[in-house]
Amino acid sequence: HGPSALARVLVESRSEELAREVTRRLLAYALARPLDWRDERTVADLAVVLRERGFGALLRAVVASRPFRFVDVS
Repeated sequence: HGPSALARVLVESRSEELAREVTRRLLAYALARPLDWRDERTVADLAVVLRERGFGALLRAVVASRPFRFVDVS
């Protein structure tokens, strides 16, 4: 039934999965590397930030996260 129906289904029934996937992709982009098992706790914590406080808060939390602050640039 179109994009609006898809958006409604995602928000109503899959919001937790959507938040984790958005978070996972943003964190991978910010770190410029694929994520691995060590990043899963950070993803879970950041997904909560996204669900509770929104995208702007997620961006700030990614920048403040340990993996971002201590990224290996070698």
